[in-house]
Amino acid sequence: MTDAMKRSFATTYVYLIMNGRRSIEDVPSAFVDYVKGDLGMTE
Repeated sequence: MTDAMKRSFATTYVYLIMNGRRSIEDVPSAFVDYVKGDLGMTE
């Protein structure tokens, strides 16, 4: 999977998280870093 595809999926998960339909725990491991980055989350 290309980096662009991963970013696209991550954007979808960010949208779902921001609208309360998913949580960060629902995000597949391949996209967690991208999603956390987009949400401004730090560990």
